[in-house]
Amino acid sequence: MAREVLQVAAVIGERFSDGLVASAVGRSALVCVPALDEAVAGGLVAPAGPAGVHRFVHALVRDAVEEGMSTVARARWHRVVAETIALLRLRRHLPPVRSGPALGGRRAIGA
Repeated sequence: MAREVLQVAAVIGERFSDGLVASAVGRSALVCVPALDEAVAGGLVAPAGPAGVHRFVHALVRDAVEEGMSTVARARWHRVVAETIALLRLRRHLPPVRSGPALGGRRAIGA
């Protein structure tokens, strides 16, 4: 999993959100933390600003990770990251889902 985490991070860019990486690999952020800690200990990435944000220590490190992927893997991760970003943006704009006795226990959007 550490390889997947670093590959997704490289596709995202020099600076990346742990949450975005976790969403793209389909795991919780807590599950990805050990992989990121391992990358920090290995001198590949470092914390960057607020909690939950990391950066590659150098653009060459990021480039090496990305270039180490096959063309198919790189294209797949680019697609997955783009879809994840689109989904996260969509979720921010959707009204909350609510349910209640007035709806007979059914769920309504934006009620």
